[in-house]
Amino acid sequence: MRNITYVKCYTIILLLLATVGIADAQTEFELRSCIVKETFDSDGCSYIRCLEGGSEIWLRTLQVKLMVGENISFRDVTPMINYRSNSLNRTFPKITSVPVVLRSASFRNASTFVSDETIPDGTVMSPGHSFTKTWKIRNSGSASWSGYNLGFVDGAQMGAPSSVSVPMTPPGATLDISVPMTAPKDAGLHQGNWQMRTANGEFFGERVFVFILVKSSTYEGRAFEDWEADLQAHSPAFREKALVALSRFGPRAAPAIIRTFRTDSDENVRVAALGALANITPPTNDAVRVLLGATTDPSPSISTIAIMIFQEALPLKIGPETVPVLVEAMHDANAIRRQLAIQLLGHLGPAAKEAAPALRELADHDPEPEVRNIANEVLKLIELRGVVSGDKYSSPRNWFSVQVPKSANWANAPFAIQDTSVNQPKVSNYDLVAFEVKDFGEVLITGVRHIPDDVLDKMKQDDNHTVLSNLANKTLYAWRDFPIKTKVVEETYLTTPHGESLLRVYMAEKASLLVSATGRRPTASDKFDTLIAVIVAKQKNHYVYAIAENDAEVNKEALKRRVQSFFASVVVHR
Repeated sequence: MRNITYVKCYTIILLLLATVGIADAQTEFELRSCIVKETFDSDGCSYIRCLEGGSEIWLRTLQVKLMVGENISFRDVTPMINYRSNSLNRTFPKITSVPVVLRSASFRNASTFVSDETIPDGTVMSPGHSFTKTWKIRNSGSASWSGYNLGFVDGAQMGAPSSVSVPMTPPGATLDISVPMTAPKDAGLHQGNWQMRTANGEFFGERVFVFILVKSSTYEGRAFEDWEADLQAHSPAFREKALVALSRFGPRAAPAIIRTFRTDSDENVRVAALGALANITPPTNDAVRVLLGATTDPSPSISTIAIMIFQEALPLKIGPETVPVLVEAMHDANAIRRQLAIQLLGHLGPAAKEAAPALRELADHDPEPEVRNIANEVLKLIELRGVVSGDKYSSPRNWFSVQVPKSANWANAPFAIQDTSVNQPKVSNYDLVAFEVKDFGEVLITGVRHIPDDVLDKMKQDDNHTVLSNLANKTLYAWRDFPIKTKVVEETYLTTPHGESLLRVYMAEKASLLVSATGRRPTASDKFDTLIAVIVAKQKNHYVYAIAENDAEVNKEALKRRVQSFFASVVVHR
């Protein structure tokens, strides 16, 4: 039966094609476009409800699979009035039959978090407090959002609806999305994760989250003293639960948790105590000391958990008040503990400047080469001039200045800076600065390079677009080598503060700065494909450029915005 109905619709469309073909000899048809709001199939045809401008229209075409929110184009032909579909038992006041619809070749749903408009992360609230969380989100895909919503994914829902609808949003636009919530009754940290969702219920894009700290005198209806008393319970399971509950009360619980870690005979309870210490925000200095000591505990379970906490949990929680404890730990007799303390200082960046003298001492005189190397790397993070995000940084030859960018990695690890005065002091035909976060494959580079007179003469024979194209390639390959020839995936000529510029995005196969996790010693073959954005502009006898790569989050639109913003902050003094 399906084949018969399909032939029936196919015959109608063939007749339409013949009509269009005859008319085409005399009239040039224009393309119209719309956004799909609803689609269903019947009698071998697809019926599509579309939004064109501010008006809804109906289309009929050969059966085709479309998604709500997709952009389509069709030929502008005369619609049918009061068309009756027997298979649907429905009359359409106006519907346009078209042979085909053209789908956007780059149709893609994507969303990018822009900012928290209300309730910053870590906001302290009382139990039951009502609030509204608002995020600013950008449509960074190529599909308009029609019938889309922001949906709850996991974590703490906090009394919020499972989803909130969003208005029609075209590609490139930003909007504020608000969700009403209520703080939970239990004390402690609570996080809820949300994500954009299509009308078909498919999640996509970057997740956004709400993260609050509830201060309360009780947890699960019991007071602090009740949970503390449970630490003396005969059952290890009761003691483990008590430790988790106590961590919800914040720094007040640290002494009781530390005492349990030091005295309890059950290893699982001691592991739970370490986890409870890691949950306390902010961590107390005594908690940091205990966690550091536990990294070399005779028990492999204890030491492994403690090292994980030091490397993964504490970097997100510590502040400048932790620096004295870490400086103290840098004089520890154990090399592992010295290394961990130094690494943690690196996450504080410039806020750890008071540790610089001790770091220099270790960098010069520590008996362990690995400790000396790490101390040198962390010194670069905390004491280089202009390293604070937003500050002006002058290039080593003073050819230009640039605004220090803010790193974009999830751990907020700050940029380290490299420049020509460090790496290539004898080179005099260019000046550059590189901002890098090696652990995330994140890099922003900018520079000014002199163009020799003979090259300038040759450039006069080419148009400006050809010149910029050649300079973009030169910029990329002067930076580093690639195992496979890079491919251009997108380019745009645009006007910047440096004049006419070329923004080009390259696909670099097997050329990431990072390597994939393989469970073995990584090799060059473990590198993955990555995007690199380059922007260049020519000025008299030199050219200005910027490069951006971020292996930890390969997002083309975000990469383009990042390199443009960085490039715009460059001020050339030549």
